[in-house]
Amino acid sequence: IMAFGKVSKIRWWSLGNSTRFFRADPFLLNGKVVYESLDRFRGKGHICIADLTGQNEHVLLREKGHLSYPCSLKIGDASYLIPESSDTGQCILYRVLDDGELDKVAEIDAPIVDGTLFFNDGVYWIFGSLKSGKKHGLYLWFSNELGGICSFIRGT
Repeated sequence: IMAFGKVSKIRWWSLGNSTRFFRADPFLLNGKVVYESLDRFRGKGHICIADLTGQNEHVLLREKGHLSYPCSLKIGDASYLIPESSDTGQCILYRVLDDGELDKVAEIDAPIVDGTLFFNDGVYWIFGSLKSGKKHGLYLWFSNELGGICSFIRGT
């Protein structure tokens, strides 16, 4: 989007005349765009992936509950995806395999909203809030091992 300090021409993806679906929460993943595709009639989203022009779109992950905010992160040669699935009461971290399949790496028994995966100085972090009417604020989950994220700190 940016070139030499100037914003280059932005071309939005077309959805045609569809009023049923919309796309949200885009992240880059291995040279492609991964995002939520929400079905307005069903009120449920699933995770799709497409090339940078919006072509070759297909469903990457569909579950019984609503999926959104597919945060992605590359650590070394490995790529990870942590979509929001707070309706299920769990947050699931996936490793994206070379063939595009997803391998479950970790599950956190918490309804994390917009969980954002971050790696810094040998520690894996997930920043997010909890789906609850009474508990507000930023929560942090952390671990020295990617499959062992379970400790958490509540922020303000």
